[in-house]
Amino acid sequence: MKITIDRIEAHPPHAFSPGELRAFLRVLPGELLDGVEIVRLSNATKSPQPRRIAAFSRLEGRLVVESRGISRESAMRAVIRCLVRSNSVRDGGRGRGPVPLPDAEIEILTDRWFAAILPQMPEPPHWNRMELRYARGTFNQLPNAGDATSPDGPSV
Repeated sequence: MKITIDRIEAHPPHAFSPGELRAFLRVLPGELLDGVEIVRLSNATKSPQPRRIAAFSRLEGRLVVESRGISRESAMRAVIRCLVRSNSVRDGGRGRGPVPLPDAEIEILTDRWFAAILPQMPEPPHWNRMELRYARGTFNQLPNAGDATSPDGPSV
């Protein structure tokens, strides 16, 4: 599976760091990742309303995640929900063929997978991602007031 992460140079950051995204994809069960060949962490911030966080195209085998400005847990839930929706159908009965699962069943499955996957994820970074600024494609933590590195100097 190929992973592509779009570079961002302005706030807000992605919900996943590259390592967290790889760890998340490793702990997802194979049945959810059926047909996924490319995962793209998009730098898009403006998407149609209601906001689409994750979208999967079976034709291209591409999962696109637009996770800037949301929490890691919200992004994880959206990806799991998208993959459950695309891979879950039930028999429609005689002569109807497969039909998609109702939204209530998709939410139940999403909650079960999320509860099973969350303990396997690495701890998130201890810094707050919303306090980051970007400089030439990398991010640096903003100095706190009173730090020796802050423009105001150290507090006494």
